[in-house]
Order: sequence, then structure tokens, then C-alpha cells
Amino acid sequence: MRRGKWDAKVYVFFGFLILAAGIGVAFLLIGALILEPPWTKSWLADRHWREATFNKMIAPAFVAGLVPAWLAFRDRWRCIERFASRYCSGLANLSVVYVPLIAAGYGVVRGFRKLRGR
Repeated sequence: MRRGKWDAKVYVFFGFLILAAGIGVAFLLIGALILEPPWTKSWLADRHWREATFNKMIAPAFVAGLVPAWLAFRDRWRCIERFASRYCSGLANLSVVYVPLIAAGYGVVRGFRKLRGR
């Protein structure tokens, strides 16, 4: 695979963290909807309990997001880094805005390809 002019290892790591956080937020919101649906009367009445429960769920949700993100990036760090390095602009302040998103997206694509057996 062809690589770009600049190194993208840090951006791939940031992409991994973005993917883990995104999956963790999805787990967090699903868990919050299961534990306390917004259409119940208690949801309107007891705001402090809801905030405490939500705050207790943040760390486990992020840890739960690390597992699928690691499975998507496992054995593909170098390949993802080579792909993402093509899009580095040479200006670190500019590249940090979009290259981690490219790395996260390509990591997901590679993970789905491995699931399908390609």
C-alpha cells in the first residue's frame, strides 16, 4: 500500500480513541434509555438520580467502547497508518482536525471487511 509523505501514527491513535468514544456514547445512550426511559413520570421528577446514574455509566461505557474499537483496529494499525498518511497536509494543526476521522473511518471499513472474510 502506498503511503504519504508524513507520519500519521498519532492521528491513528486519536482515530482509535474517537471510535472508542463514539461506540461508548452509543452504549451510554442505549443504557440510559433502558434504565430510565424519558416517557416515564419519574424521568421528569427525579433529575438528581438520573444525573448520578448517567455519571456512573460514563467510564464503563467508554471501556465497553474500547473492545469493539480494538477489534476494528487490531492487526491493522500499519495499514490504517499508511492510508491515513496520504491525507496528512504537513501542518500538524490542520491535520489533527481531519486525519483522525479518516483513520477511524478506514479502521471501521477494514474491520467490517475482516468480518465478511475479505
